[in-house]
Amino acid sequence: MKKKGLLGRVKAAAVSAAVAATALIAPTVVDVQQADAAASINYAKALQYSLYLYDANMCGTEVGEKGLLKWRNDCHTYDSKVSTPYGTMDLSGGFHDAGDHVKFGLPGAYSATMLGWSYYEFKDAFTQTGQAGHLQTITDYFCDFYRRCIVMDGSNVKAFCYQVGDGDADHRSWQAPEKDTMDRPALFATSSNPCTDVVAETAAALAMNYVNFKNPDDLKYAKALYSFAKTNSKQNHSAAPFYSGSCYLDDLALASIILYKATNDSSYKADCGSWIQQSNWAYTTAQPICWDSVWPAANALYADEWNRVAENVDKNKSNTTSEGYYAHANWGSARYNAALQLEGLVYDKHNNSSSYTSWAKGQMEYLFGSNKNNQCYMVGYDSSSVKYPHHRAASGYTDFPSENRGKAYANVLVGALVGGPDNSGNYYDEPDKYEYTEVALDYNACFVGALAGLYLKYGSGQSVDSSVPGTKSGSTPVITTAPIVTTPPTTTTTVSGNDPIVTTTNKSQDPVITTAGGSSASGQNEVKVDKNLTMNSEISVDINKLVPSGAKAKKFIINLSANGDIGNNISCGGGFTVNSGWQSLENGQQSSSGSKATVTYDVSKYADNIDYNNGVLKFSYWWSPQPSINVDSITCEYTGGSVVTAAPTTTTAPVTSTAPSVTTTSKGTENTGDIDLSKVKAGDINLDGSVGVSDAVLLAKYIANPNKYTLNATALKNADCDGNGKVETPDLLLLVDYTIGKSVKLG
Repeated sequence: MKKKGLLGRVKAAAVSAAVAATALIAPTVVDVQQADAAASINYAKALQYSLYLYDANMCGTEVGEKGLLKWRNDCHTYDSKVSTPYGTMDLSGGFHDAGDHVKFGLPGAYSATMLGWSYYEFKDAFTQTGQAGHLQTITDYFCDFYRRCIVMDGSNVKAFCYQVGDGDADHRSWQAPEKDTMDRPALFATSSNPCTDVVAETAAALAMNYVNFKNPDDLKYAKALYSFAKTNSKQNHSAAPFYSGSCYLDDLALASIILYKATNDSSYKADCGSWIQQSNWAYTTAQPICWDSVWPAANALYADEWNRVAENVDKNKSNTTSEGYYAHANWGSARYNAALQLEGLVYDKHNNSSSYTSWAKGQMEYLFGSNKNNQCYMVGYDSSSVKYPHHRAASGYTDFPSENRGKAYANVLVGALVGGPDNSGNYYDEPDKYEYTEVALDYNACFVGALAGLYLKYGSGQSVDSSVPGTKSGSTPVITTAPIVTTPPTTTTTVSGNDPIVTTTNKSQDPVITTAGGSSASGQNEVKVDKNLTMNSEISVDINKLVPSGAKAKKFIINLSANGDIGNNISCGGGFTVNSGWQSLENGQQSSSGSKATVTYDVSKYADNIDYNNGVLKFSYWWSPQPSINVDSITCEYTGGSVVTAAPTTTTAPVTSTAPSVTTTSKGTENTGDIDLSKVKAGDINLDGSVGVSDAVLLAKYIANPNKYTLNATALKNADCDGNGKVETPDLLLLVDYTIGKSVKLG
């Protein structure tokens, strides 16, 4: 079971209770049948499942709290008190490498970076399927662990723990991680043992997580680790015979270009160019992206090396089996296949191309059952899925697989990508044939990204699975350091006291908007936008999200931020809809301090003429000292009007179809009488005379659970948004399209 080099890993290699928001509107999912796999991969479900391998491999003192699986709990808690040359350190957390329980540095950091890159490139796939919160839980858990592994001397890194556990000792035992008591030594990178590759790759993981979710500690320690890797002597790490790096320049290049994305500091981009120039590895085409070579990702993010990305994909995808399956190696072919798919999909996204997308689709169809074995290589996806991944915790065995041949597993490792077939197309579904059945952090990392890219191309209308075996109830993770994102057209409502907080997700090209309304008839109403603008780009926000029903706007205040000094003379502007047409924003008053600024527009003289029902406010940015700025939120000062309304009062968020958190119903939701013709207005579910977000909230809850959230006859009439005599999911889709400003007709 031992091999060195790129393939050299001896690793004994899920299900989720994260009920995605989409399940609220489409709780029933038809399983894909293998016989029709080539035509009917459910990319939404596949993307959802692909994240759960990380719940199965979570380690530390917070597994029970943050993990989503019933059959996993806290493990290796003694990692929290490890005796090191730097004192007792808390090295708990992180993830087991594969089916074994060692926390190996380079493949782990690579996996965290690739998951982050997948989100960076295909964010809309995660938000539209409701998986953004789960993805962030995973990458945050990686990064929390990495920050604990750093020993600082002032502002400089003194040492970094790149491995916890001993592979040889670990592999002599086959049992669940919760039962392990073996010694788990910690290995450190220092100035005399710089381990440049793993330190730089960890910097890349932290920097990418900052780019995605803006935790300032991630950026702080990413910079420190990169500085350590750059300034010390250069040397690859070795965790032989499991992992031994062969090049560090690719990891330095990737870390520096992601730091450039995070900071807009041109010195990092210059560093990336220098690392690329220093090594011929940047220009080879023999190897797809993997834990030992991240050149394709570095070249793609550098954005001047797209030809190198294309060459890499072209050279590799020509190496196919007789079935047309790309097989880079006999051991773990599926991971390389998925990684090459991701490369091609990213290339097509940025080059207005379709050169590789259809090829990636065909390769993914092979992995999901369109092969001579009629097997799906994602565990737990459907009845044709492989059943015996090389994974201690999932197996439930208390001895090695060779002693348990044919014994059913205790748990289903839903979503794990196994190693897959060899280059002859053969596959053996036996846990001790680890060349075929191994699972690992890095196997699923690019698999997640490829599924996200393919979902955006081929997954329109597909839904996630609302009931996945083996998961905890009511444990949907939510984004905490960035705005909560849900899946259109789901709307989630929570209540703080009497103040409703309505979270709305627009279509993929639109900003995520969170509206916090006050119960006062006059005051301020803030819409959280969190949309980054480059020069000459714009955002658009519905005025009915900014101004409470019946109120009149006094001021629109645009709240901005940037990665550097935003300056005090921003060139910006926009306009808003009035009943007679369009009115430009005039005489914006700017106030700035460092990286923050506000632009205030007095619109009181137009208050009577603003189109409050169907109008939009647009804001555009043309110039500042920064190449991009972020619209954090828009505040509306208003007067008059009625109290902001929301759907029925709720106690927890997010709402799921399995455990609705709404505890009371609002007046007017009981089905008690005939239709009131004076209140018939398509889309007006709460009967307040207007159509807006709160109506979509109420309709979503009714569709999810009509026995609990009843509507009276008039509301039901208005809920039939497409006019076909039925109230069902298409009505909700139409209503949400209307509320986000799309040109659709209700009724």
